[in-house]
Amino acid sequence: MPIVATVYVYPGPKDFALVPAPKQGNVTDSLLSQHFETCRRELLRSHPEAKLVSGGPYEFVQGEKTFHGKKAVYSIDYQFGLFKEKALSELELFVIEPGVKFLLTDRHFVKYRITYPEGKKNSGAG
Repeated sequence: MPIVATVYVYPGPKDFALVPAPKQGNVTDSLLSQHFETCRRELLRSHPEAKLVSGGPYEFVQGEKTFHGKKAVYSIDYQFGLFKEKALSELELFVIEPGVKFLLTDRHFVKYRITYPEGKKNSGAG
């Protein structure tokens, strides 16, 4: 089954406080929501025919760490090789805060785009 998957890791906005201040969780949530809307608009610009299938908060578990993010699934037309067919395209976005665990000094976004034929959803994909 054809699957197209891309993973993007890129710097998020920097904190420019002159004096150290405690982190506010709602700032990260706000940044995530704003950037997720930007990512959704980019997807819709590339695929104007896209129809939202589902969306909302999303949790990704990796080992003992749980990442909270946002996810949207779209139905799109996609060219797999020689054939264009209906596909599902998943957009997932997370924020990784600076810390020792990931050796990051700045906030980063992690974005997943996974696209696969719509008819194959229940045969192990997604």
